[in-house]
Amino acid sequence: MAAGAKTPVTRILFLVDASRSMTDVWGSSTKMGAAREVISKIVDTLSRVDNLEMALRLYGHMSYQGDFNCQDSRLEVGFRAGNGQAIKAKMTEVRPKGITPIAFSLAQSAKDFPADLPDQPPGRNIIILITDGVESCNRDPCYEIELLRSRNVLLRAFVIGLAMEPETHGAFSCIGDFYNAAAKADLDRVIERALQKVLSRTVLRVDLLDDGGRATETDQNMSFYGLPGGKLRYNFYHTLNDRGESDTIFVDPILDYELVVHTIPPVTSDRAVIESNQYNVVKIPASQGTLRLGTLGNTFSYRLQALVYHNGSHETIHVQDFNTEQRYRTGKYDLEILTLPRLFIRGLELEQDHITTFEIPAPGYVTFVHSHELIGGVFTRADGELMEVFQLSTLPRNETIALQPGNYLLVYRAKQNRSMRATQTREFEVKPGGSLSVKL
Repeated sequence: MAAGAKTPVTRILFLVDASRSMTDVWGSSTKMGAAREVISKIVDTLSRVDNLEMALRLYGHMSYQGDFNCQDSRLEVGFRAGNGQAIKAKMTEVRPKGITPIAFSLAQSAKDFPADLPDQPPGRNIIILITDGVESCNRDPCYEIELLRSRNVLLRAFVIGLAMEPETHGAFSCIGDFYNAAAKADLDRVIERALQKVLSRTVLRVDLLDDGGRATETDQNMSFYGLPGGKLRYNFYHTLNDRGESDTIFVDPILDYELVVHTIPPVTSDRAVIESNQYNVVKIPASQGTLRLGTLGNTFSYRLQALVYHNGSHETIHVQDFNTEQRYRTGKYDLEILTLPRLFIRGLELEQDHITTFEIPAPGYVTFVHSHELIGGVFTRADGELMEVFQLSTLPRNETIALQPGNYLLVYRAKQNRSMRATQTREFEVKPGGSLSVKL
């Protein structure tokens, strides 16, 4: 996080199964007793964390199993700071008796999280689902969780399973990180793993690799998009420290990331999985070479540009001015130089840390002077055929254009003259860096 940036609030919604099966004996108590233990330990740990709000939603606790109530879900303790005791008290009171409407509860949780304030960074909205069973109703929890993510309501979800059967584990993979306590003795390990993700910040180093696999590339902007969801979370300019090594940053390990390095063209990393409390390194091939565009023997003042494409593609990746240098990722490129007429260069290769210079003859200026309305154009010959490169304005005016050196044909007639025989043809030559006035 940048110096001086505000710390986002962490909001944790406990979504707890209170269905009939939670009364089953497990170890020395019941599964609901285990859920109370999980909540108590997490709440006690989180009570020491600043800028944190918690809430509790229960499901399966208001209707009996035989009622098959697929809307049996309610927010019992709303979000606020310092409400750990209220959450633990509500967990003590609850008596399991219904079914398991997980999807409905997830959908309802969208209303539980408060909106972020305009002057505050986006909150870290987290759901911790504690359950011993799968969905009871004809709804899809995967759809509901994806909806929460797409609306930027939810950052991440964790599922703590209580003695879940192995064949049910796959049903929760779409929801979030799944931790199953096969036996009651596993609870402490499960709680620790979940809290480690929720509370930790971790160190990340991004190495931008040259063609030799060395981390020498730098000074590129990097955007970090949190997964799942794809929302922008961080934006940094890459630097090398005093030892010539990639600088490190702190990132939130609660998310995986897609990393976009804004070279020309950009390079996108594979999914970067960030481990809590570890020194994480992401290596991205980003070798670059330099293209210098210039005009021969003349500093041409007219703004001349080139469209840069991938070799064999017609998708523009950059527009570069002449008499400038620009770095691109190594490889082959095509250029369309916006002269009159256009010039096309195919397969120009850029190599690592090498300046490739491409120069063209300096265009010349041609001014067409006409004091009456006319229809006309400038043509060049190509393979025995005429090709129009510029249309004159019909209005009486002086027009100045830049043309590549060579011989041209000017064809025109007065607009008010309705005879095609009034068409006139004139030839003229443009010299590199020269100027020419043509009176019509």
